[in-house]
Amino acid sequence: MDSLISHFRPRLNIPDASFTLIEHDNAMVALVYLVAGEGGQQFILKISPKAEDYKREKLLLNHFSGIIPVPRLFKELEPFDSYPGALLMERIPGTLLTNKTLSEEIAFEAGAILAKIHLFRIHGFGDPVNPETLSLDPKDYFAKKFEEGLSECTGNLSESLLKKCRIYFQEQLPLLDSADGPCIAHRDFRPANILTDGNKITGVIDWAGGRSGFAEEDFCPIEDGSWGMDEKQLQAFRRGYKTVRPLPATDKTLSLMQLSKAIATVGFTVKKGTWNTKNKGTYLRYLRWIELFFLHENNTPTSS
Repeated sequence: MDSLISHFRPRLNIPDASFTLIEHDNAMVALVYLVAGEGGQQFILKISPKAEDYKREKLLLNHFSGIIPVPRLFKELEPFDSYPGALLMERIPGTLLTNKTLSEEIAFEAGAILAKIHLFRIHGFGDPVNPETLSLDPKDYFAKKFEEGLSECTGNLSESLLKKCRIYFQEQLPLLDSADGPCIAHRDFRPANILTDGNKITGVIDWAGGRSGFAEEDFCPIEDGSWGMDEKQLQAFRRGYKTVRPLPATDKTLSLMQLSKAIATVGFTVKKGTWNTKNKGTYLRYLRWIELFFLHENNTPTSS
């Protein structure tokens, strides 16, 4: 860590700055520092070990600046030699949203913000920083991500469970032709990535996972309980969304997208080797979701 700070310090041009690592339970990839300057100025430095994550965060923060509340970028430090890319950004006032601080007013605003994200349309499905790889076929894009996640789970999940996942995926795949996309999906739109001050959202953070995909993908955290919304808050969220654009028809494709998210999350923690250490809680939560999903008789694959 010290070598990274020594590398970035002179490039930031903040004299006598102090760097404090921000630890949080759900951290998966990036390193995030609070940077305090001599005059009391405070910034956030986000270091992305993966170049594609850095490019995505930069692209989407720049695009959504002035459209929705996001951190303002001050310096974009490109990957150089063996060093990762980093973004020096505004430290937005406020605290992370929690189930306890969620209100109907915040839910309404969150719905409207999510809808504005989905207004960003890109011609094709895939990674927006690699436009030459975008696919016009939603099934092709989704299948690649799903298989990648399953491959990462091999050796950790049972063969019978992996087989059920593949069969269910093949049975449900044609439904993607009617899904709402391609559009930018944040893909981790949940309270832990939303800053609030009182009853106002001050910032949406963590854009490295954004893709040109389906609007329905961003409704997964609502359905899996990450938001902890009661019925009134859920209705407020939907009303807010509908002030900007129509709600996506999640009834047909949401289960498939939830399964894909669960597989991808489990697979990522296995690949990183953090499934039984740093990210054990996240791993167990999504593994349990997959197991319960196939215990439900309506989700039992019909093929053999």
